[in-house]
Amino acid sequence: MELNNLSRHLSGGALAAFLLNSCTSEQDFIEEDIGVIVSPPQNISAPKPKKCENSFLEDQQYQNEVNLYSERWDLPKGWSKWMLEEGYERLCNTFNITKFYDEHVTLGVYDNDLSIYKDQSKSGQDYAGLLEKLLELSHPGWEWKLTYLGVYEGKLTVSIDDYDGFVLLGSESSHANSKAIQVHHPGAIVHEAGHFLGLHHHYKKIEDVGLGHNMPPGEEKCIMDRNSQQWGSSERFALDLRMDVNNYEEINLVLEKVNGVLVDSY
Repeated sequence: MELNNLSRHLSGGALAAFLLNSCTSEQDFIEEDIGVIVSPPQNISAPKPKKCENSFLEDQQYQNEVNLYSERWDLPKGWSKWMLEEGYERLCNTFNITKFYDEHVTLGVYDNDLSIYKDQSKSGQDYAGLLEKLLELSHPGWEWKLTYLGVYEGKLTVSIDDYDGFVLLGSESSHANSKAIQVHHPGAIVHEAGHFLGLHHHYKKIEDVGLGHNMPPGEEKCIMDRNSQQWGSSERFALDLRMDVNNYEEINLVLEKVNGVLVDSY
């Protein structure tokens, strides 16, 4: 399937239908969060998930789960209030996407540039296992299945419906939407997977990166603020992750292996 035809096919996808039924109205994601595959320079544009209506709050599901999560993990005073008043529009889509995938995601993986590897004979075929481990350590309780599909040559070699999404390694830049994840440095896959799952940056301009904006009380660090290798409490809630799991050391060990496969200059 040609990449410039993907948007037409994606419009009828199961996830798109699910989001339109559960998150309606007219606010799109932040523009930079909707990515394109740029090598070759053709857009892969998935339908932009929509803002959730108040009707979703009225059925109490989100509100009830926020309160239960706060009580279970003894989160700071004001956390629930922030999640309902400030976090709802940021997290509603991810809350729904998590339930849609039921914590099981399949990704087809392509290489864009084999020159990034020290051993080009192995390329992404062996590398996919490291990235799968990285994603599972970053999403404890989730199952990620990455299947290597070869070098990308301008079109998909499988059906668009065979996988929940597609990854392009060694891309010219890093972006993601609800069907495509492209990463320049493969270590960025967890951050871009956050966008794939509907998460926003915590910053709106580059000078605010790492400053802890748009976070609930008591928080300063998160993958989506580029100042941590793990999720903050608001993302953990939306992704249905436990608060008592800290995989920091294991994540850094895998990242060392990820970097060890790449050429020194990359």
